[in-house]
Amino acid sequence: SFASHVHWSSHGTFPVIIEEVFRKHNPAVKFESVNEGGMSTSRALERYMHDVEALSPGLTIIVLAFKEEKDYPALEEICRRLNGRALFFDALAAGAHNLPLLRPDAAKLRRIADDTGASLVKVADMLDNHPLLPTFMSLDGIHMMPPYHKVMGVELAKALVGLCGAKPGRRA
Repeated sequence: SFASHVHWSSHGTFPVIIEEVFRKHNPAVKFESVNEGGMSTSRALERYMHDVEALSPGLTIIVLAFKEEKDYPALEEICRRLNGRALFFDALAAGAHNLPLLRPDAAKLRRIADDTGASLVKVADMLDNHPLLPTFMSLDGIHMMPPYHKVMGVELAKALVGLCGAKPGRRA
């Protein structure tokens, strides 16, 4: 996560939830976080990609916003530079959101995943239709509340298990 443990982040956010699960059940998996929250994909590429590459990660979980069209080629470059060792979501927000975010184009994201070997986690439709949707957004209209982070934590966990091909008794 580019934002873990920086300002808005807490132990209740979904990247931190997953990190805690691994710390408890598979401490050999190490997590590193790079910088700030609310960052666009193009800004991440410009400002922090060198930090991510220096870590030489086995997998990078990309939790970034889409604010402009230039974020699509930025995501593609990030995934290419990670040699496909990346996982990203088709949406981060649901419902009314005060930030100027684009709802990412599903076809563009699928093409980026297919072309780079990265993994695309589809959550947009699920988020939009989730029965707890009214509880996702905080009163500031920017930050998401614990029910959202629990739902996204489950989706991230399922994606990671799927990537590992985990079977009963096998640790992811």
